[in-house]
Order: sequence, then C-alpha cells, then structure tokens
Amino acid sequence: MKQLAGPLKDHIKTSTLCYDLKPMANGNTLITTFNANTQVTENLEAEKIILCAPQFVNDRLLKNFDRNIDYKAFSYSPWLIANITINELPESKGINLCWDNVAYNTPSVGYVNSAQQHLKLSEDKKVITYYLPLCDFEPAIARLAAYSRNYEQWLDIVIPELEIIHPGITKAIENIDFWVWGHGMIAPAKDFIWSENLAKAKTSIDDKIFFAHSDLSGVSIFEEAFHQGINAAKQVLNGRS
Repeated sequence: MKQLAGPLKDHIKTSTLCYDLKPMANGNTLITTFNANTQVTENLEAEKIILCAPQFVNDRLLKNFDRNIDYKAFSYSPWLIANITINELPESKGINLCWDNVAYNTPSVGYVNSAQQHLKLSEDKKVITYYLPLCDFEPAIARLAAYSRNYEQWLDIVIPELEIIHPGITKAIENIDFWVWGHGMIAPAKDFIWSENLAKAKTSIDDKIFFAHSDLSGVSIFEEAFHQGINAAKQVLNGRS
C-alpha cells in the first residue's frame, strides 16, 4: 500500500470525508468534503469521478442525481473479525500453519496468518486474524445481535472454537481485538447478480461519475473489488461507461 501511494502522495487527501455531490451547470461535479483533522469544509470541482463506495453510501451521496435504483435490493451480511496475538500456536490435526487456515465443521471460516509475509525465520509472537460470518439470522437481525454483544460475550464465542482447532491455545493468547463489520459483505441474493437493478448501479452517470466497488459484482472478494477498480479506471480513460 505504501509503495502504491508513494508516487501519488501529493495528490492523496486522508482523514477527509466526502458527504455531498452535486451536478454543476458546466457539466462538472461539485464535491463537498470535510477534513476531520483540520475541521475544514472544502468544495472541489471535478470533471470525472471514480466513486468506490458501497451502494448504501451512494444512496445518500447521490441524492441530487436521479438514478432509479432500488438500493434496498443490495443485501449486506455482517462479519466479526478478531485479531489475536499469541506467543505460540499449539499443534493441531491436519496441515501446518498456512496463509489461510480453515477448520472442518466449525462456524467460522477459519483464520489467516497475518505475519505470513514477514521475512523473519522465527518469531516470538504471531497475530492470527479470525473471521466469523454472522449468518444464523437474516442480516438486519444478525446486525442487532452483533451490536448488543459485549467483549466477554465475543470471547465466549471465539475461544471455544479456537480450542477445538488448537487445544491449549487459550493460555497462549495475549490479546484479542474484535471488530464488527455490520455491512461487510455483499450477499449474492436470488435474482440479483444478473438483475437490471445491478446493471443500472454499474452504469456511469453521464460518463462523469463512474463506479467501483465489490458489491457491483454481487460477490464480495478481493479479486472482484480489484476488477471493478480497473474497469472504472478504463471507463474514465476511454471517456465512457
């Protein structure tokens, strides 16, 4: 990420929230932003925009544009992510520690070795990142249940599963940080991926505002997000959607 940002550092604004977009008489778009560090609101004028926000954000940002899209048709599933610092990883059945580690017949989708790309031959500590899809109920109910749980209740869910995968891991855990993504993953609902509604969401606004987000694929994986970004950039360069 740092290598990609390096050559563009003079053109990147961080800690800056875009909260309004409006069409201008000259055909450009007026962007209103707020910088959380400086507490300054600023207007920018753009000929072309790539908007990489999920559709429930676009629903609010694009209130000044008539897109005729049913944003409620986009269904997002909540997830829990836990970053777990351990001073050792007890042995378990199956293959040794990999980048992506999935256990059989458990509620989660396993964990990744967050230090997989470190060059050290040995490490005193490791961080594993554990992913739990909250899909026992329909998304709205699952979100309410997730936000009502406290830290200890999340521990009661996560640690017993880790003990199944790695017996004795509890004593090796030094810290656990939890984060709930209430709308983390687009769900490929019935009749969604090839729907007219999704096709409209992918279409640019007057070849001025172009869209890039994994939810435009209907499947929430990195490769799809990457594809949508490249596709939007090509549209801008070609001057059309």
